[in-house]
Amino acid sequence: YEFIADRKEVQGTGNERREFIHVLDAARLSVRVLSEEYINQKILLAGPRSIELREAVEVINEILGGKIKIQYSKSSSRTHYVLSSYSFRPEVVRKLVGDYHIEFGQGILSLAEEVDDLKNAA
Repeated sequence: YEFIADRKEVQGTGNERREFIHVLDAARLSVRVLSEEYINQKILLAGPRSIELREAVEVINEILGGKIKIQYSKSSSRTHYVLSSYSFRPEVVRKLVGDYHIEFGQGILSLAEEVDDLKNAA
């Protein structure tokens, strides 16, 4: 999902659910799946909990000071799922979620701080 501070419209209804994963958690799990335990298996890396797009956008807005008025527009894409990324396939996919993780809000806060640092350095 594209979220730009000066753009007030988010594609979708806000009810879409995702299992967001922090890039560092994804990297750690990617190394883990290189072990023999996962040979010749399809692995889905996922965050620890499902979160609605609306909640994710509200967390981002709150971290940015809550000054953005958010509007949702129905997505024109029929390929984007609302609740489940699973569709009928004859193969089994194992979902891997780490034992510990970087919480969604903390990840967004760290990203906002990093962007702010880059802006101030320029």
